[in-house]
Amino acid sequence: MEGVILKEIFSSVGVGTMVHTDPFESIRPMRSEDIAEVLHLMEPNIQKGILVTRTEDDLQELYPEFCVFDDDGTIRGCGALHPFDEGTAEIAGIVVDPNFAHLGIGQKLVRFLVDKAQQTGLHSLFLLTTQTGDFFETNGFH
Repeated sequence: MEGVILKEIFSSVGVGTMVHTDPFESIRPMRSEDIAEVLHLMEPNIQKGILVTRTEDDLQELYPEFCVFDDDGTIRGCGALHPFDEGTAEIAGIVVDPNFAHLGIGQKLVRFLVDKAQQTGLHSLFLLTTQTGDFFETNGFH
């Protein structure tokens, strides 16, 4: 492939084989030190009106309800499970780095949150969206 060495050196995606001793990709709980990176990821979608405005103070309060998709120490996506009344929760704040959207990270985050809801005994999930309904419909929501 033309330019393969440059792509390997200057791209976090690369084109070759990687040998790695630690988990390379994982979905994990958001930590307070992730807030700045998550806000940076959310900002373009907040500006477009796709996501609800969230501030650093908002995320400082809500970060335990968020999870992040961690790609070798860099956050590529996030989402939240906000509990409501008994047995009900909202899936919210789903965002993926546009350079990595083709890798199915959004679907992985939604599946993770649905599984987490089931494991914690929630029986009803909902979400509110005005622009991404098709994404959620393809992921089993009505």
